[in-house]
Amino acid sequence: MKNDKNYLIKFLILVSFIYLSILPCFAYDSGTGNLKVYVIDKSTGEVIEGAYVNIILNETEIEKRTNEYGYSYFTSLNSGNYDISVKADKYISDHIEARVYENKTETIEIKLDKSPYPEEKDINIGDLKISPQYICINEDKRIYISIPIELEEGNDVEVTVKFYLYDGGRWDYLGKEKRTLDEDDEKTFDVSYNYQADTFDKGVYEIKAEIEYNDIEKIEYAYLIIKDCDKKEPDDKIEPEDSDFKISSITLNPTYPILDEMNIVRVLIRPEKNIEKYQTIRVEAWIDGKFERYEYIDFGYMEFSKTFKFAFDTANYGIGYHTMKIIIISPQGISENIKTFYIAQERTEESIIIKSFQKHCLKIKDINLINSPVKTGDQAEIKVIVENCGTYMERNIILKLNTSGKILSELFDLKKGAEREIIFRINNSKTENLSFKLQNGYNNLNKTYDLVTYTGILYIEPEPIYIIKNNEDNIIRLLIKNIGKVKDDFELIFPEDIAKWLKDYPKTVELDSGESKIIEIIMRPNLDPGENRIKIILKTENYESFVELTIKVEEIPDTSTKNPLGDITGVTPYPANQWFVFNNITIQKCLITTVILVLLLIVVLLVWILYDIGTKLF
Repeated sequence: MKNDKNYLIKFLILVSFIYLSILPCFAYDSGTGNLKVYVIDKSTGEVIEGAYVNIILNETEIEKRTNEYGYSYFTSLNSGNYDISVKADKYISDHIEARVYENKTETIEIKLDKSPYPEEKDINIGDLKISPQYICINEDKRIYISIPIELEEGNDVEVTVKFYLYDGGRWDYLGKEKRTLDEDDEKTFDVSYNYQADTFDKGVYEIKAEIEYNDIEKIEYAYLIIKDCDKKEPDDKIEPEDSDFKISSITLNPTYPILDEMNIVRVLIRPEKNIEKYQTIRVEAWIDGKFERYEYIDFGYMEFSKTFKFAFDTANYGIGYHTMKIIIISPQGISENIKTFYIAQERTEESIIIKSFQKHCLKIKDINLINSPVKTGDQAEIKVIVENCGTYMERNIILKLNTSGKILSELFDLKKGAEREIIFRINNSKTENLSFKLQNGYNNLNKTYDLVTYTGILYIEPEPIYIIKNNEDNIIRLLIKNIGKVKDDFELIFPEDIAKWLKDYPKTVELDSGESKIIEIIMRPNLDPGENRIKIILKTENYESFVELTIKVEEIPDTSTKNPLGDITGVTPYPANQWFVFNNITIQKCLITTVILVLLLIVVLLVWILYDIGTKLF
């Protein structure tokens, strides 16, 4: 009988153990949580837009990209420990773990280091040069091919240049050179090519340089002219043969261009003789020695003309006479044609244009803001460039600001083609239209300039809702960013009925353009339960806006009916009518756990029975 009693006691202990083990399966479900991931540059603190944020919990995986403020927002997440990985272009990826709690929004800040690989930097590539450019078909010649390259910024950028010659059927590899450039370095990359007599027929042969750096590839072209020479002459006297194509006409539209307009150029090209087989020519346009455009044009059998068309901005060249050169490069040789034209200040007749060119001419070539962008109310520093565009010395020139009547310069003289910079300052600047007058005894002209000033603009990205409690210190975190173009001070102003609940918050915040910060507002409210809206005024010296926050004050739960299991470790007390509401743990998992524990109980009981039987027998 005593043994039976012991079995019963042991059995009850095991049943209690099973009950307590499966009890967490029936906990009260209090909802989901949110996660906010903020990604910034570790060295500069600038937000990283477009970073990939990947979060994983068990078999659930979600990936989003950060917005322009560096945030990626995940809502309605099950509570638990999430693996968070972040990657972005030009940065080293990072990985952390963070926990999401029910009914809360967790904000995680991740700082990424720059990638150690060199960034893509601007490179200035000079002209591809061939020396000599003209050679005789029947003589051996060493040809030198070179191209200068300058790195504007950055260090340890490896540049490779490969050189090729097109022989009419394929590109023949001539060689390459690889060099490392640092900031402001300019180096010449070159190879040499030994031409053997009678290797090619006479004609124009294309040479190209492929420039590779930081996974970027650029190409430059030049031309080698091979001529059938009757007698050997010095290299500088060899001239290319004429192409089988000629330029019939060059027309401008408008015919008499004026400053600050686009002009359309049409070039009519005709073959000298009937085309019997397919040919491709290259047409180039140059203005005042500056390359404007090129195009490959195909001529088929019995085609009699083609038009090469391009546009240019007269503002790039200014008032006065200019020279346009059109070059045709064909397998037979090179042809060119030149056209001279005049750009006037305003539309007039051709006869007047020619006459005015012989007279005096002054112009305001450029006006720009030196310290752009300028904050409204700060000092603006403006530079005006005056040019003598005529044929005579211009004397006693003066520049005035019509807007205020202020004289911006003393009397000065300018030689033909000369320029002068005039710098002046405007205090307490504002956005306005400035009118300038430039004059002397022969010239009187006006020009306007739009001065634009800026203020900081504060952007706040609030969470959808903030859950707070009455009579407790609650921390509200806000991401703020200055999306304006200038540095500014921002003042945060709260309504009086809300300000009395605030214990601490930054009354003013200073932010550079594009700078972001997370600020904290500590609030100890005494408000009615439910949702409330808070209006915050964002104010600078010259700009004002506002943002509204939604806060939810939690109701104090009724704990008069206490869960009798609340004192047991690991079990959270809830109202009596909510003891057995299933949480995120599934019923299947709970049943599996119960079955395993029951089987374990049976095994233990069998062991005990066998042990007692063995004791009695032996």
